[in-house]
Parts: sequence; C-alpha cells; structure tokens
Amino acid sequence: MTECAPMITFTRPGRWKIGSAGELLPGVQLETRDGEIFVKGRNVMRGYYNKPEETAEVLQDGWLRTGDVGHLDNEGYIHITGRAKEIIILSNGKNISPEEIEGKLKETSDLIAEVAAYADNDNIAVAIYPEFKKLAEKDIHNFEETFKWEVIDKYNKTAHPSKKISKFVLVKEELPKTRLGKIKRFQLANLVAENRKSKSIDPKPQPDFEEYLIIKDYLHNLKKVEIFADDHFEMDLGLDSLDKVNFQVFLESTFGLKLKEDMHVTHPTVEKLALFMKEHKSKISVENVNWSEIFKEEVRLDLPKSWFTQNFFKNTSKLLFKLYFRITGEGIENLPMGRLFSPQIIKAFFDGLFVSAFIKNSIFKNTYFYAKEKHVKGKLIKALANRNNIVVMDINKDLKESLQKLAVLLEKGKNIIIFPEGTRSRTGELGEFKKAFAILAHEKNVPVVPVSIVGAINALPRGSRIPKPWKKIKVKFHPPVYPEGDNYDTLVEKVFEAVSKELKKT
Repeated sequence: MTECAPMITFTRPGRWKIGSAGELLPGVQLETRDGEIFVKGRNVMRGYYNKPEETAEVLQDGWLRTGDVGHLDNEGYIHITGRAKEIIILSNGKNISPEEIEGKLKETSDLIAEVAAYADNDNIAVAIYPEFKKLAEKDIHNFEETFKWEVIDKYNKTAHPSKKISKFVLVKEELPKTRLGKIKRFQLANLVAENRKSKSIDPKPQPDFEEYLIIKDYLHNLKKVEIFADDHFEMDLGLDSLDKVNFQVFLESTFGLKLKEDMHVTHPTVEKLALFMKEHKSKISVENVNWSEIFKEEVRLDLPKSWFTQNFFKNTSKLLFKLYFRITGEGIENLPMGRLFSPQIIKAFFDGLFVSAFIKNSIFKNTYFYAKEKHVKGKLIKALANRNNIVVMDINKDLKESLQKLAVLLEKGKNIIIFPEGTRSRTGELGEFKKAFAILAHEKNVPVVPVSIVGAINALPRGSRIPKPWKKIKVKFHPPVYPEGDNYDTLVEKVFEAVSKELKKT
C-alpha cells in the first residue's frame, strides 16, 4: 500500500506459498479486528496531506486500517480474502466474504462466466452471468432448473449454514465492473431489480428498422409471446435446438447470409442480431422455413453395420430386466416397419433398453437409435455404436444435418427410436415434447408410435445410481398416430396426449 511506503508483506525467494501475499517485513506488526487487517510500524504514513478527516478514518492509535480482510496462518504467511467494505454483515453478526462464495461457486460449475454475491433482506443472494457457450455445448435449455440444482444446490450442500445461498438471479449481460475488472457491487441491487422488472409494464423504446421488425415478427409467430428488443434468445425466449435451426434457416434465406451455429451466443439479443443483419445482409426476401425442401438436399449417410451383438445385447438386457424388475410389455402388435417410436425419457441408457426389449429381433435389426456425439467417446464405444445401429450425430453443431440423416433412414424404410423430451424432470412429470419427431413424421408421411413407460420413475428415481429391484414397470406401445391432416404442433399434441393419458392412470 502507498500508505505503507509501500510494502507490508513480501514473498521471499524460496519461501512462497500459493494463495498467500507473503510474510511481514521486519518491524511491521499486524492484527485483525472483525476480520479486517490492521498494521503498525515505521513504514506507516503519518497521514494524508491536509486531510485530517480522511487520516482519522484510516489511522487509529498508529494502526492503519488496510481495508483488506484476511488472516495470518501458523507459519506467518498472510492470506487476503476480500475487502472490508464489501463484506456482507448479517443481522446475527456474521461477516461473510462475497469473494469466498463466488470462488467456491465457480469451482462448483463451469456454467458460470461471472458471479457476484450480495445481501438481500438478510440473506445471501448471487447474481450469475451464465457461460452461454457451455450451456449450448451441453444442450441445456432450462437455465433456472439447471442452475438451481446443478450449481446452487450442490454449493449449499457443502457450505457453512451462514454462507448458504437463499436466492439467485440469472442476468443477460456481463456484471458491472471497473476499468480494472473489479465488480461494482453497489450497482448489483439496481441490476437485479432491473432484471426482474416486467417489460410489459415498463418497456424500453422499440427499434423500427426493417430487419428488426422482420425478426421480431418471426419470433412472435414462433414463440407466441410479445417480443422486446433486449430479449435474450435463451433466457427470455427459451429457444431450443430445433428453434435455433429453424431460426437460422429463416435468417439465411431471408437475409442471404451463411451464419455460424453459435450466432445466438455472439449476438444474444433480438436487437443485436437485427443490427448485425442490417449491417451484413446481402438481400431482404422473407421466406418461410420449408423442411420438405431441406430434406431433398443431398446428405451423406453411412449406415452403421448391424452385428449379431445388437440383438444379443437387447435379449440379454430383457432377461436381466425380467429378473431384476417386474417388467411387462403391451401393444407389441403396433410395431411394423417404417415407423417412428416416440417414448418418454426415463433415464439415459435405460430408457432405450426398456423400449427395445420388447421389439422382435427381425424388426430390431432394422431399428436405429441416434446418439449425441458427446455421449459416444473413445474408440471402443464408437466401434460398438457403429455396429449396433446407433447413428452418432452432433445435434448442437448441426441439428439440420442430423434431421436430414434421420429422414434418409425413414426413406429407406427403417425404424427410428427418438425421444421427444428435452430432459427428464425431477418430479417424474412428463416434460415438453420437442417438434423434431413431428417434422420427420409429417414430411416423410410415416406414423408415430407413442411409447409410455409406467413405473420406471419408482425404480429409477432421479439422482439414484442403482435401480431399485422388484418394481413394477410397464412398457406400452400405443396405436400409431398418422400425420395426415395434422401440422407439426397438432401431431406433437396427439403423441403427448397418448403418453400423458397412460401415465395419469397410475
């Protein structure tokens, strides 16, 4: 510190310790008062020139208030954990270092780009600016649910009771910082309040240039909600993978640009993307997304080879299921060729085995699964996938091409098992069905066989690693739903209703 001419501690050669600011200089004394570091010695200033009030504030009986919070360890090394003016003081007298909480949260999850802790009605709260690229890579769309359970809950399980987080808010913009990169904590309350404010009550002025109006109209028709300039594509509008593909195709055909898959990350709000289009467009010609034409585009698909191991694994798993669970199957007669099977999600890996266990060997040989590339890693796993009718696709990088490949499979008269839910809910309730299967069924005119799996939530509760034995499980293949006379939305509704109705019986 300048007030200490200018050193208090120093890291000597060969005597360093990670996380420490070194050892005291000779002749310097140190003590802590309510966690704040005070120092005394011949190096401490006499005061600020012609500023008696400021001097009296930091000098007390020759001791200098450093404004830093920290402690000396048993070996004489100083550790600084925060700034005194940023310490959160609760009504019970507990002094909480926000930087400590922030550091541990970042250690908990790689989904956090920036985080700031603050006091909210005598509770610890945090504002989080998400790492949107990581969320996209992991195909996460329900941000609130993910951060609640995968970040905050995990942190709270190991945190001291006084340092547990009671509230959190996700923000769309980077946290306010000084030119040196320090968070402006005094602005957090206003930032959070602004983030929570209803846009319909206090909307900001809306742009009126053509590119913005075109994009706004498209998004309004897509999401059926009022669109605002600062709407974030994921946090406010909740665009899922398929929404983004549709949106990208629309933008490319309308504005004549070839866009990167992560355009929603580099231009995260409606206005920012519209401004980019305004500056870089080569044309303006509003065109609807036509999946029929998209599926006519040539795409290369090398079908995986079907080995004897495919039916071996299926039949073995069926035997094990019958020994471990009380599992039954209904509606087997609804399983001819050239159909989409649309089962609910129960748990990764098990859901596919539950469904496939009741498919005849002759049909199963021509039935294909699709798997996300991030789940198929290593030479052995990839080799097994390539020999057991598993089509590996990177749906985050290019969902459009993934759907084109699935369409080719249907053209060849193959079956596809596709899971319409984005993720499994914590309560076991049926989640929202995505439209991918409906697009494929509608454009290729193939029926959809809804599949319900009743009772598996009791055998495989979320978070459990070992299934509970002897639980009753019923896999039901419902009568096929034909796409004639339906659009994507109504087809989704019919399939959802078939599965939902069966689950409500239990």
